Amino acid sequence: WYGPLPCGKANSTNWWRTEVQRAPTKEGWLFVKEMKTGSSTVGGVVLRIARNIARQRSQKAMCNFRIDHSAARNMEYKHRIRRKSFLFTFIRDPAKRYVSEFFHFQVSREKLEPHDHTLQEFFLKKKYLHDYYLRDLVLVNKQNKTAVEFWRGLVGKYSPEDQNPKDVKAIRIRTANAILGDYDFVGITERFDESLVVMQLLLGLKTFDMLYLTAKGSGGYDDGAFQARCTYIV
Repeated sequence: WYGPLPCGKANSTNWWRTEVQRAPTKEGWLFVKEMKTGSSTVGGVVLRIARNIARQRSQKAMCNFRIDHSAARNMEYKHRIRRKSFLFTFIRDPAKRYVSEFFHFQVSREKLEPHDHTLQEFFLKKKYLHDYYLRDLVLVNKQNKTAVEFWRGLVGKYSPEDQNPKDVKAIRIRTANAILGDYDFVGITERFDESLVVMQLLLGLKTFDMLYLTAKGSGGYDDGAFQARCTYIV
């Protein structure tokens, strides 16, 4: 990383409000929060960084940041100012991420019995789970007619398996390469601590900037967003 760390003043003192976190911005700490990747824990790290950098600069307001589950293209990150922003995300093995989502939302919250057939039914009904990272992390919308047809297939208009396999593979590769080129950092959930250390070294941050407490882990409770009460996570 070259140059001063990004900061900028927070757009609002009510930074925790959903409408603030989902408002597009061009600068600051831009974390694309993927479901069930340890992203709530990373969000806590972003808060520490935003607060600490602001304090170091004697800035009363926290640095600007985003830690919402919104897709990158909806946040209009393609318009970000690269020298004034740090765009990053964390990803996880898709199978592990999917199973975690099933147990958190279906078993823990909806009290669904965890069986092989219920897991399979959940997966088959949730079309958005297919190529989740590609759709959620890409900054630019569909690039050509074949891509448009492919993406429509992913959201249920018709099956992506109906598309030419070569076209689908080419789109996936092109999209993945675009994501890697657009992002400043991509962490790995399975290497969570190591990823934070690399990020720290890359940005020249202090160890206390990266300290965290695990959020929403199995055996603990979630954030109380479901039915206004905390849910025990199986």
